[in-house]
Amino acid sequence: MVKVIRRIYWDTSIFLCFLGMGEEVRRKICEDILQQAADGKVHLYTSTYTIAEAIRPKRKSIPNAGKLTAEEIAKITAMFRWPFITTIELDPRTAF
Repeated sequence: MVKVIRRIYWDTSIFLCFLGMGEEVRRKICEDILQQAADGKVHLYTSTYTIAEAIRPKRKSIPNAGKLTAEEIAKITAMFRWPFITTIELDPRTAF
């Protein structure tokens, strides 16, 4: 029997939520999905553009947007290296 793994795409806002930017309810949902990914039930995908957006957020609702600390940047960078996340090159097909 072939094991089917659920595939989920994560965008910038999900990664930023892990910096503790006031999204506690959503963060708990994301942590549940991360646990499922660590257990091999889910595989996460994101685009290379997400990396740039996460490291330099521009949303007005985020305090000090675009001015993340070195520690916050390191934390985000580490997230993109989790073994259950695949980074997809952003090309026109992916963008659409």
